[in-house]
Amino acid sequence: MNKVYQNYAKNIFSQNGEDGILVELLDDLNIDNGYLVDIGAWNGIYLSNIYNIWRRNFNYTALLVEPDELKFKLLKRIKKKNRNIIVSNKKVQINSNSNNINEIIKKNIPSISHDNFTLIVIDVDSFDYQIFQELELSPKIVVIEHTMNEDVYFEKIDERHGSSFYSIYKLAISKGYELICDTHNSIYIRKDLYPNIVDINPNISNLACSPEELMRLQKLNTGGKVENNLFFKSAIYKKNIESELFKNFTLIDKLKRLVGKFVLKKEYSYV
Repeated sequence: MNKVYQNYAKNIFSQNGEDGILVELLDDLNIDNGYLVDIGAWNGIYLSNIYNIWRRNFNYTALLVEPDELKFKLLKRIKKKNRNIIVSNKKVQINSNSNNINEIIKKNIPSISHDNFTLIVIDVDSFDYQIFQELELSPKIVVIEHTMNEDVYFEKIDERHGSSFYSIYKLAISKGYELICDTHNSIYIRKDLYPNIVDINPNISNLACSPEELMRLQKLNTGGKVENNLFFKSAIYKKNIESELFKNFTLIDKLKRLVGKFVLKKEYSYV
């Protein structure tokens, strides 16, 4: 019987059920260490596909890349309390000899290799395809965002507005990957690891996430149950994010936030 990874979807910090799916996939592959890279990390927690992985297992080291200055300020605060993360404020450049995906990764993780590069998330809402295309290393798992289109076989490669599911799929196959699951973020594993997991339905029209499926995935809560509304916009989710950020602050940063919120009456938005 084919395994359907979407059945394991749940959202603790992720948006489309990736938290549950990736934990299940890593368990199936018997992976519990290595390097994680998140390109487009926001504040490190909100809508993160990997925070749920590295926060509970210090055998992982995560490189969090976020070019936005305000979001990066929070990343730097989180870095103070977490020895297993590396943060970078660089914007990935394509068709460039400097600040390209390979230079940013190797500069921050000199010891990264084909064997210890566990997972990369590419979610920059534009030239995700091009970043993946230029990536020289071969991580074990690739999570990459694509545009949503009714036609699974629609092809589009666009540096400004993102590329289609099928165009990214063809690129992944050419780079030696197999599609495992799709949540609006396609999840691939390296072909040499494919025999280590149970059978996956090879029909991509069944694996590709439809707009209707995406809506269901975004309503899943921390237990994988469907809520009435989008979970990542709920008060429970936002409270969980703020609580998690607060736990990751140093005592000084906690005091600064409390003074700002309750004494100076300043608004603090972490999402």
